[in-house]
Amino acid sequence: AQSGTIAELIGRYERDILPTLHVKTKAEHTRYCKTLRTAFGSRRYAKSEVEASTGPFLRSMDLTQYLRLQEPTRPVAANKEIQCFSRIFRLGKTLWGYTEYNPCLQIEYNHEQAREQYHDDDAFMKVYEKASPTMQCMMDLAQMNGSRRGMILRLSLADVAATGPGVWFTLNKRRRNATPKRKLAPWTDDLRDVIQRA
Repeated sequence: AQSGTIAELIGRYERDILPTLHVKTKAEHTRYCKTLRTAFGSRRYAKSEVEASTGPFLRSMDLTQYLRLQEPTRPVAANKEIQCFSRIFRLGKTLWGYTEYNPCLQIEYNHEQAREQYHDDDAFMKVYEKASPTMQCMMDLAQMNGSRRGMILRLSLADVAATGPGVWFTLNKRRRNATPKRKLAPWTDDLRDVIQRA
């Protein structure tokens, strides 16, 4: 990538940061980088806020216009792309020393609709009745203690030792190289029943 262009920053992120990300996050950020390179790759980045105001560099106004153009069809995806872009610029400043200016700061993101559909007990039971026995166990575990899908899928035999105090769930979100946090669900008759069925 040509020096001083957005493609240079994106390329550095792809080379240095993407390989360290979780598989799902890596796939998402790979998509974001591809879209951002197409939209802004040939643009130049400013090395400082003063420089940004004096030349044809990528600025906050350009990113806000990009968000407005994407709002009718893909508002959430565009927001996530710019959030990824902001991280690239943050690294460009703090880690790589390319620039002191982040055009992603203080922009107006697209409005995201709150979830409109909340499932009641009737909807839960309709799905439950048609689910496989394994899925029923997963649904029971999620309902008993609010476990997310990833927490349930990570369960191992060691996490459910019958002689232990209960079932240990590993929390989804954690920082890279940090010790994973765990949550204990103490044994109850219902929990033992679900684990035995599983």
